Parts: sequence; structure tokens; C-alpha cells
Amino acid sequence: MRVQVGAAGRRDDHGGPETRRDVFVEALWWPPGDKSLMAQGKVSAFGEGSVWLDTEADAWGAVALSDDESRTDVRVLHGRTPTGTALSLHGVRLFGGEKEHPSGRAHVRFVADRLIVGAAVDDEADVSMALVRVSFRGLREWLMGWTRDTKTPLPLVTPEEGTGVEGSNRRVDDWVRSASVDIDDVRLQAIVSRDFSATGRFRTVYDTSAWLQLTSTGPLSLADWRRSWIEPLRDLVLFGTREQTVILSLEGETSLDHTSTTVKVFMAPEVVVQPPQHTPYYQRDLLPAGIWDQDGFEDLVSTWRSLHLELGAVAQAFFELANGADVPPLTRLLRLTSCAEGYHRILHDEPPFSDVHHSAMLSAMVAALPDDETIRAHYRDRLTRANSQSQRRRIRWLIERGSQADSRLTGHARKLTSQLVGWRNDHTHLEGSATAPPLENLLLLNAVLAYVMAANILLDLGMGDNTLYCLRCGHAWDDPVAALAS
Repeated sequence: MRVQVGAAGRRDDHGGPETRRDVFVEALWWPPGDKSLMAQGKVSAFGEGSVWLDTEADAWGAVALSDDESRTDVRVLHGRTPTGTALSLHGVRLFGGEKEHPSGRAHVRFVADRLIVGAAVDDEADVSMALVRVSFRGLREWLMGWTRDTKTPLPLVTPEEGTGVEGSNRRVDDWVRSASVDIDDVRLQAIVSRDFSATGRFRTVYDTSAWLQLTSTGPLSLADWRRSWIEPLRDLVLFGTREQTVILSLEGETSLDHTSTTVKVFMAPEVVVQPPQHTPYYQRDLLPAGIWDQDGFEDLVSTWRSLHLELGAVAQAFFELANGADVPPLTRLLRLTSCAEGYHRILHDEPPFSDVHHSAMLSAMVAALPDDETIRAHYRDRLTRANSQSQRRRIRWLIERGSQADSRLTGHARKLTSQLVGWRNDHTHLEGSATAPPLENLLLLNAVLAYVMAANILLDLGMGDNTLYCLRCGHAWDDPVAALAS
């Protein structure tokens, strides 16, 4: 019985995108606070994201024989390997099993959301780390500008400069490149390392890996790291490359001294993972490496994180949609219009009246109603929300603003807005006569609205005159605006 976690939890196929390794953990497991229910099981954390726990016996009564049979809550399980490594499984739920098997052995399988190696905790808020190392699919390609040589804007550094790369036994052709930025008591380092792998008959093979290292002046919980840093940075890679991204590896140190414990986290992705599409000749980078140097990288990361945190739930919904490949076109369009409306409301809202003027008019209108609290409450609730822009006006504003970056959008705002809002209203307030729009129209409107959102995000990042360049780089192969004129 052993933990097979690998050094970095990712694999480089010598020229292909980095992928996540499978991880297997054999240990003893029990519900928190009750070791009398200890059972042996094997956790499999697969590269595509699934996390399973297989046990040979139904120690917790997870498979009920009748409706009234008591069962143990196993949403959280603690574990321990034979060598004493603490483990946690979160979000555990029954997948399937059997009480009686012809061979005399019962088998039960659970699925889980998260495996933590190095800490036995009930929640991600209960484990704190002062240093975190995380890698995303596509991070290396983005930082390297889709090259395998030294053309990345990141400057060369020595391995000993806080990158976590061993400096001994490195060859002359090996190198480490890194850029750092300090934000809110956290130092973020983007690191790319090229190491000798093997020498063949015709070439020398190198392994090139990229990761982000985050160091805090004080420990932060895993929940805080995830919400405030990991998710915004993951979405930066997603937006910058226009390719699906997932966490390849996540590990950290509980402190910065010799008493530190290494914690490794394996999380099931929130999307269906698709095969990587990265190829050097098919670049779709909305944030190409050519627009930022070391100083530009610092500004980009700082501005991006501030924008992401300000958008809050809108950013979560928009990038979750962008990262998913299995959303039906009509569902995607309805979700995208909601994100566009929320984006404008948070960053560019212009209410028709001032709050003071609106409150005075609201009080006057309610006072003119019959002296019946039921009637007044009914209208007060609706009139309170009247001091806001309509979705039609918000979406049209975003399209017109996008035309400042790409003049080809000029003249399309009215028609696009009418189609988007009309279909959104028809399919939000469904009636028997509602019909789905033609598929080709749905696909085009999805692409155009995503393009408009990208233009506005780039402008809000301060790209200015570089916005059109970024859009052309990101949509060199799939330009939706060109299709509007056809």
C-alpha cells in the first residue's frame, strides 16, 4: 500500500500539451470522529478529473437494504496511509455497489469532489498553506508564446532565485525563466523550466514545464487560495488562450520553515474535460505573449485579478461557460446574454436617475396608491427596480463599445441586440408558440456575443489600441464578425 503522487502531478509528452497524471492512494478510511468504522479502500484520482473510492466491504452501510435502514454520513472521510500520511476525501457520495456477491465479497464505489494528501480536515477552509504551487493546462504554451525555445518574454533567472527548481546537476542548455509580481501580501511567480530529458540518435529531448508559485506573508486557507487566486489565474489562462483549461497540479506548504508539511490537492474539474487542442500552428491567444514584457505581465496579472474579483459571480458564470464544451447552443446563448447583462451592471451601470431622485419619486408613487398595504407592497417591489437600464440597452452598449476596438461591428448593434433580447425573452418566458432559432443563427450569435464580451474585457484590462491586435490574434481562424457581412 502506497501513495503514488508523482513529483509534479503532470506529464509532458515531448511536444504535446501537459496532461495530468493518474494518482492512486491505498489507505484506511473512516468517518471523522469514529475510527471504529475504519475500512480499507483505494482512491483513484484520474487524469481527466474523476475521483473514486473503492472498498471491498460496505463498512458504513452505504448500500441500504430497506428504506428504514440507518446509514452513516460519508460526505467527508479521513484516511491514513501505512506510512502515516494524513488524507481527506470531500464531497463523497455513493456511486454503486452490492451487498452480497457470489464470490462472497461486497464491493462499493464512491465518487468524490476532492482528495487532499497531507491533511485530515473536514473542509477546505480547515487547511492553511503559506506557499502554493499550481499548474494549469495551457499555462506553458501561453507563457512560452507557443515556442519551445527562449522567445518567451519571461527573463532568465538562476534556479536558486526562489523558483523551487533544484540548481544542481543542470546542463548548459537547461534554463529557468521567471517573472514575479507582489499583490496584497502575496508574491506570484510565473516559472518556466526546461530540463534535459534524454538524448536520441537524431536529437536531444527536453522537458519544459510551467507553474505558478504563490507565497503569502501569512498562511491562507485552501478556500481563500482557490477563490482569490487559483480560480482568477485559471480563468486568465482560459481567456488568454481560448482553450479549455484544468488544474494539472496543486500542492502547497503549510509554513515557510523546516516544520512545514506538504499538502497535495486533487480536485475533480467542474467541466467535462476535452482532449487538448493546443498546436503551434493553430494559435487562438487573446493575450498573445508579444503584447507583454516583464513589466506588462505584472500589470496584466494585477489588473486581471482586480477585474475578476469585482465581477464575482458574473466572472464565475462567464468563464465556466467558456470552459465548457458540452453546452447546447440555445442554453449557451441564454447564459451568455445573462453574463453580458451582469457584466455591464457591475462595471458600466448608468441608472436613469440618481438614488435620491428615484427614492423621492418612488415614495410619491406609492403614496398615490390606495391605502392598502398589500397593493402598495406589490407595486413598491416592482417600482424599486425601475431605476435600472434594460437588458436591451446594456447589450447594445457593449456592442457599440466593442465597435470602438473593431469598427466592423459598427452598424450591427441594433439588429444584434434585437435578435439577442428577442430570443432571450422568448425562451426565458416560454410560451407554446415559441420555437428554437435556426442552428446556424444560434452558433453565429453565440460567437459574436462572445467576441463582443472579449473586446470589452480587453478594453477594461487597459489594452487600449492593442485591443484589435489581441482580437485578431485570438480569432485568426474563426472570425465571427466577418460572417455578419455575408
